[in-house]
Order: sequence, then structure tokens, then C-alpha cells
Amino acid sequence: ILKDKGLLQATLIVLTADHGEELLDHGFVGHASTSLQAKLYEELTRIPLIFSWPEHVPVDRIEDGLASQIDVLPTVLSLLGWKPSETVEGINLLAPEAAQRSLYFESVIAGNQTTKENEKLWVRAVRSGHFKFITTEELYDLQTDPLERTNLAEVNSELARAMRKDIDAWVGASHQKAREIFQARPRLYVPRGKSTRCPTIHMPSDESVLSYDKHTGAVLLQWRGDLRTEYLVQYDLGSGDHHITGIFPVQGNHQLLGPLNPELWTNLKAWNPFKIRVSPRASRCWSEWVTFEF
Repeated sequence: ILKDKGLLQATLIVLTADHGEELLDHGFVGHASTSLQAKLYEELTRIPLIFSWPEHVPVDRIEDGLASQIDVLPTVLSLLGWKPSETVEGINLLAPEAAQRSLYFESVIAGNQTTKENEKLWVRAVRSGHFKFITTEELYDLQTDPLERTNLAEVNSELARAMRKDIDAWVGASHQKAREIFQARPRLYVPRGKSTRCPTIHMPSDESVLSYDKHTGAVLLQWRGDLRTEYLVQYDLGSGDHHITGIFPVQGNHQLLGPLNPELWTNLKAWNPFKIRVSPRASRCWSEWVTFEF
């Protein structure tokens, strides 16, 4: 399409993915959100990353160095002739000599299906050279064992301890950076005439119909708001004999409901339509109602 419209020469294309997929390589099928048990093996962390822009990106250049999704932004900015700010992480992958560094990975225990109670359960890993350590006490030499079959954590316990300390230091630095970001005064674009205090519901979208397969059996309620603020979610479900209303509190700007089994998901159709709105608990300022159905 781009070629037919004469836009290919002027278009930068970046092809990548959010994660890989396991097909019983280590006993599971899927990934964290589908298996509900996060893993960080190579079949899940190795993903494609392709840049294409005629006359700007070298043709048929293949790099075998370590790359990360955090490198996409600085690489794109550099291609456009813009200098990344000091707060941007990652490196320009097309630089003459890309820096050698360790790469870090993490996943909450069940991906986007993780319940509030398990939000502090994480699996993390670090890749340094050809060694990879996972916080489930696994150490692999990817040069001699690319399929990650031989755990060297006990054989090379000193290296395993050092790489775990490396992960701990990275987590500490990341949390510190997050605190600095969230403590900074937020700058939000608000259309003229709109209140800056009232939340805006992003998910589900208004008038949407939720599919069990598409949403993997879970409903994510998410709105514009602060992670440290307590909110109230008001609901109005169904009509006639199938009609209930109520309010429940939520800490932060989202609430995951589920995963639900298929039978319960089907039974919820009797309570259509579902309406929700959100307000900070301390200072009532309600969002617009959002309506959705199962």
C-alpha cells in the first residue's frame, strides 16, 4: 500500500512484538497472561526488531548484539535527527558502535490477568554476555545451551549471586526513578472547558461489547488518574428484575475483574447493560458514565 501510494521512501517502519510465545518448550503454552505463570525463557523474550527506511537504514544489515524495546525510541529519534533527552533510556542501535550492556527483563506473575493480591509477585532476569540469570534461581549459558536445559545456578553459585545482586540494583534504581517521575508535577493535556480533576474512563470503551476470547476472561477497568489516590467506582447493572447498583473503592487508576470462567461470563449477559463511572473518594468529581455489555 505504501509503495502504491508513493509513500514508502518517506516512511520509517519499525516491526517488533510485545513478547514471544511458548509452545511447550518449558512445559507451558502461551505467555504470562495466558498461562498465568510468568516465565522469562528465550522463546518468550526473543522477539523480532526490524527497522526499514529506504536510504536511511542500511539494507540487509543484521546485528547480533543485545537489543531491547527501550532502544526503539532513541533509535527512531536519532534517525529523525533529534537528540533523545537525558531521561530516555536505551541506546541508538544504528550507532557505529552500539554500547555493550546487560539487559533486564521482568513480568508480573500473571501478566495483565494478575489480581490485586498478586501485583507484587514478579519474575525478573538479566542477560549479561552469553549468561542469563532468572530470579527463579536459574542460570544458563546461552552460548552452549541456547534452549536453556541445563541450570548452572548450583554449579556456578558465585556468578548466580552476582547476577541476582545486579537485578536487585536495577530494581532499586528503577523504583527510585519511578518515585522521581511520580513526585513531579504532572502535565496533562486537557481540552478547553474540561475539568482537570475528574477522571476519564479509558477501558472499557463506551458502547463496547466484551468478548471472552478477546479479553481472555477478564475485564480491565482503567481511567485517567493517580496511582496513589483512592477512587470510587459506581456501577449500575441491568434492568427490571435484573438490576443492581452500588459503589466499591479502588486504590489507583485501574481494577482487574477476573479472570472469570466461560460459564460465569455467559451468565453475566443477563445483567446487560453494565454502566460504570469513577470519582476520587476525597473530592467527588464523577467521570462520564461508560456503558458496555458482555
